[in-house]
Amino acid sequence: MVERDRKIECLRVAAAFAVVMLHTSAGYLVKIHDAGHMVWWVANFYDAISRWAVPVFLLISGSLLLDGPGSIFLFYRKRFVRVLVPLVFWTVFYLSIRFFVFKNIQSQDVLATLMQGVPYVHLWYLYMLVGLYLFVPFLKTLVQNLDEKSGLLLVFLLCLLSSVNLFLGENPKLFLIKFVPFLGFFIGGYFLRGMVLPFSQKFLIGMLVFFGLIVFGGAGVAMYFYGDQGLALIYDYQSPAVVCFSFLIFILSRQLDFNLPCAASLSECSFGIYLVHPIFLIIAGKLFSISHAGAVFFLIPLLSLVVFLVSWCVVMFLRKYLIGRRIVGG
Repeated sequence: MVERDRKIECLRVAAAFAVVMLHTSAGYLVKIHDAGHMVWWVANFYDAISRWAVPVFLLISGSLLLDGPGSIFLFYRKRFVRVLVPLVFWTVFYLSIRFFVFKNIQSQDVLATLMQGVPYVHLWYLYMLVGLYLFVPFLKTLVQNLDEKSGLLLVFLLCLLSSVNLFLGENPKLFLIKFVPFLGFFIGGYFLRGMVLPFSQKFLIGMLVFFGLIVFGGAGVAMYFYGDQGLALIYDYQSPAVVCFSFLIFILSRQLDFNLPCAASLSECSFGIYLVHPIFLIIAGKLFSISHAGAVFFLIPLLSLVVFLVSWCVVMFLRKYLIGRRIVGG
């Protein structure tokens, strides 16, 4: 029986909530689309402090999947069964929403959309995992034969090259190779999980604030001068400030001694929460159209919490049944 890691469970829950908050705030950024509007800055604040969520998911995955022995084919059987059923089901589900509700996709565009792995805004992550899982057994052999210093150097070089590649504007198109820019996070989780680093909690928190302010302020400046293209560069998961912010979150979490109510259940449901939460954000988007900055400041975290908890309840219900467990990755 695999020993539970309470810190990993709590961090996974926090990352799942941060994903919900990121997508909640992103809705306001898209609607306002003006860095001169206070609501945009409020949404930018919550979006900026949530940018670590997906990289931390990959850090967690690397810390778990790259450790220990294992058969290649046994790994493939377990992981692809877990990811392929949700991928097919939710691809069809969200494409149907885009086709019949939003009407923002045509039938002739479906194949190109699938090849790029973006049937819906958040499903790129599932498609990216398919490519990543293909190479995990080989990455495991690589990292387990490296010492800590060599491993950290590899992680640094991977993150550095991904950041340089970001600013060159060359991103992978085929979903099976979209995992490549994220390898620094994935391998970094393996080396950092058990490593004791000589940094105090105060120092780590101070650095978190520093890089958080860079993302927050940089996003505003980039949006003002360069529009969406500049904003995308600052927000991107390979952006240097986001990379540093994400690693700091993971490192700090290994030092903290904390617990969350229902952490085990929430952790087990986190993948499902990731899959279903956009449904409730779509509904919320039809119900709320508040444009006052003060109200939005409280609405985004409150709405994120409600959507997170409702999604958790739905996932727990689905996990009671075999088909439900399959479609939410149980």
